[in-house]
Amino acid sequence: MTPKAALPIIQPLILLRFFPTDAAGVASVAELFASICDTEEHARWLVGELRKRCNDWPGPRTVREIYSLRYRPVDEVGVK
Repeated sequence: MTPKAALPIIQPLILLRFFPTDAAGVASVAELFASICDTEEHARWLVGELRKRCNDWPGPRTVREIYSLRYRPVDEVGVK
């Protein structure tokens, strides 16, 4: 998955308080998703889980933890 492909998928996260709204912040989140998610389907699942579980943008560590509940991160950061 590429950051460009992640951009439209992450848009619903704008509903989370403290989600970055500037271009650089959004691009960073897209890069995070691209480094973690294997497919666009996995990224959509992750967005759905974040919206169900969080009112505030949780940050990269929690995003990885939630993704790891179901899938193995592509970059394997945090995998034991």
